[in-house]
Amino acid sequence: MRVNLLNDAVTLTSAVAKKNDKSHQLNNQHMNKPDSKFTGCYNTGSYNTDFNNTSAYNTGSNITSCRIPSSQSKNFPITNVKISGSKVASIFVAMFAVFLFAMPARAQLGDLGEVIRTGTADANMLLEQYIRPYSNGLGANFNTGWSNTGGPRRVLGVDVRVSAAVALVPSADETFDLSELMFSNPDLQIMPGSPSITPTAAGPDDLLTRAVIGQTFTNPATGLEETLYEFQMPNGTGFPYVPSPMVQVNLGLPMDFEIAARVLPAVSLPDDGELQLFGAGIKHGINSYIPGGFLLPVDLAVQVGYTSLTLNVPLDVQPQGGIYSEYEASQWENQNVELNATALSANFLVGRNLPFLSVFAGAGYQVSNNAIKATGSYPVTVANVNYNPVTSPFPRVVQAIDDPVDLDMDGENDIHFFGGFRFKLGFLALNATYTHAKYPVANVGIGLSI
Repeated sequence: MRVNLLNDAVTLTSAVAKKNDKSHQLNNQHMNKPDSKFTGCYNTGSYNTDFNNTSAYNTGSNITSCRIPSSQSKNFPITNVKISGSKVASIFVAMFAVFLFAMPARAQLGDLGEVIRTGTADANMLLEQYIRPYSNGLGANFNTGWSNTGGPRRVLGVDVRVSAAVALVPSADETFDLSELMFSNPDLQIMPGSPSITPTAAGPDDLLTRAVIGQTFTNPATGLEETLYEFQMPNGTGFPYVPSPMVQVNLGLPMDFEIAARVLPAVSLPDDGELQLFGAGIKHGINSYIPGGFLLPVDLAVQVGYTSLTLNVPLDVQPQGGIYSEYEASQWENQNVELNATALSANFLVGRNLPFLSVFAGAGYQVSNNAIKATGSYPVTVANVNYNPVTSPFPRVVQAIDDPVDLDMDGENDIHFFGGFRFKLGFLALNATYTHAKYPVANVGIGLSI
């Protein structure tokens, strides 16, 4: 079954600003041209697109979106953007389920479905706010777990381990305030009587009252200001944690050096998806640079680590059934979502080795970044602003939008402090580390140490 992302998670909306009062009137010349491109926006629930009816309304919740071509924006510059249902939490949660190998059941958001159908500046902004906690947690996880001792290993000493890091999302990042955002479309608004506070993907999943966003427009048939669409922001997942497993190999080298590698060669996923991970780290003991350093009861070291993950997931979003489309089926090929995650950290460590136990602590600085792109052409259902009972008798039509999502999110962790231990019994080694930062991380692992 094809891996689809972002269903039932977030409905996000953006609209193009009104230029002037004329921008809300239909161009009669275009109304009589059956071959002209269709523009406009349509609610695939029960939005009334009969412009001869004075009550344009929204009775459904399944909102579809579009981006009006600039050549026609003067005629009807209203854009309604949808990022469909329980899948927004899933641009990260679903991806975690793929590349993290395991995810607690409660973090699964149910059926995975259609990916984002469109994205404008406002849609991207809302999506970024919604999934940012998971992005921050992923970067925080990748920047932990490089060391389980204070100093470097002995020459040719090898440590192979499997670890799991879990970042905790701060309570302050479980919600965000829509009123603090600057929408690019001035007509987009929090609807009257609606709260402005809404959950992020890591927020509560049981809120009964959530923010409602919408937009009004001037009905071209009546000249009256009416509701174009409105939608309720989604609940969160109720899972304020970000888990990340990792396989790592460390090797001791001469001159107090130690290198580490995290490697997962390109792995094929269902339906031609692909996952690849690479990480490299280096540690160097610095006792020798301090007069009498070898007489100290502790080992001192500096360490740097870098991790990169790339995930590609193909998509198959097809036009809504029963809607007129002038596009060939090949238009919807080559749909894809790509995640590129990078993390870099530098640390100072101090530790001591005992017969069965090693303890260590340190401080450092970290940066991380996650870039998410949805590429390809995606179908959206829009109102036919060229509707004519004779020449263009289709109230709704399919319109294509290209490359709708382009997010670039920097992690919020920077300075961090950590401490941990390794318990070694023969070749078997158990280790645990706690990192204190805005997004704290607990890391536990098991492996073989020779």
